[in-house]
Amino acid sequence: MIYGSIQEDIWIAFPKLVYMNFSSNQFHGTIPSSIGEMKGLEWLDMSSNDLSGQLPTTFWSGCYSLGTLRLSNNKLQGKYFQSMHLTRLTELHLDGNNFSGSIGEGLVEFKGT
Repeated sequence: MIYGSIQEDIWIAFPKLVYMNFSSNQFHGTIPSSIGEMKGLEWLDMSSNDLSGQLPTTFWSGCYSLGTLRLSNNKLQGKYFQSMHLTRLTELHLDGNNFSGSIGEGLVEFKGT
């Protein structure tokens, strides 16, 4: 059980990280925009925390290697995304949040509300 906020400069500590599982902890606050700097990140799970706010624009434009993204069961809000460069994304879990808008086409799997 890890609690607290995710540091804004997390990408500096893990510049070549490929797999990140932060699920089922007690993280709170927002997702740092610097995660968009993690260009090699292929698998990210931040589900079942207490994260809130909107997803940073840099996240959708920078993490272009993501194949799996799990953000379920947080308190995230705002529009899903206006545009994205996640061309490798095959699995997306956003359920249990307060997002609005519509999801882009071409996703293999989507579980959301």
